[in-house]
Amino acid sequence: MARFQIQHKGNECGKKNNSIMMRNFFLYFALVLLIIWILLFGILFIFILYTHSSGDKDIVYSNSRIIGDNLFVETYQTYRGGVYDGDAYEIYLTDSISFRKKLGDYDDHDWPNVTVSGDIVVVKWNDYQLLRNRVRNCKISKLKEKGYDDLLKKPYAH
Repeated sequence: MARFQIQHKGNECGKKNNSIMMRNFFLYFALVLLIIWILLFGILFIFILYTHSSGDKDIVYSNSRIIGDNLFVETYQTYRGGVYDGDAYEIYLTDSISFRKKLGDYDDHDWPNVTVSGDIVVVKWNDYQLLRNRVRNCKISKLKEKGYDDLLKKPYAH
């Protein structure tokens, strides 16, 4: 078999055909744009993976409220959902010296109300989306006997 090479001959003035030059320019331009898009999406993908994986490891102290005689409810943010997801929190009952016990967790849809009545702590969660209530009763004396139940793995003192 014989090989045939196609050579582009110049026109009668000796110049190359402009349509071939323009086609090559648009092909190179499209290739450069494709490479830029791949790089940008790759950087965005790595950024999303990094922020998503590091967001659930951080535990942030949120606030502390006094609810009785030397009793506090401490709130910790355990997950930051950002724009697309809700935040998650955990609440602890503590006297900041001898015990800290987890009362429960909640997200943006549940808002707990913690009250003390004698030796009993009552936690009510109001879920405004599902229109339901959860209630938990705990004896303070039993919680003090058990000591620490801590996500921080050490006592927290103010």
